Amino acid sequence: MPEYDMPSEEQIKVLVKEFRNFKASMEGFKGSMETFKDSMETFKDSMETFKESVDTRFDSIDAKLTTVDDKVTSLDTKVDKIQILLDDTRAISKLGLEGSEGLRESMDAKFAAAAKTNGEQIGLLNSVLVHVRNRVDRIERPKGRRR
Repeated sequence: MPEYDMPSEEQIKVLVKEFRNFKASMEGFKGSMETFKDSMETFKDSMETFKESVDTRFDSIDAKLTTVDDKVTSLDTKVDKIQILLDDTRAISKLGLEGSEGLRESMDAKFAAAAKTNGEQIGLLNSVLVHVRNRVDRIERPKGRRR
């Protein structure tokens, strides 16, 4: 029978019963919401713990990277010093090579001049030797006896 055909008292009883069912349903929903709220609080606490863990790890990594950065900076300074030393060494070796080349050219010129002078002197000595030999040969030749 539809509710609007019922007497008022019956309608009130049905409404009270439905209200109680609704109230009980809302109490169940409220309990579910409390459970959900507790779950969310637990999740929030877990996320805060996780965040602290990640922060700690990042701090550790940052400290290690700072150490690595300091070492790289130190190596960069050392490499710069080595580069300067290599440039100085290269310049000194270039000067030494240029000096050696100059000395070689100078010595070659002196040796050529000495060889020319020696050649001239050897020529003169050969001429003198031929001349002296001719004279010695004339002196040593037995002359026929004069009679």
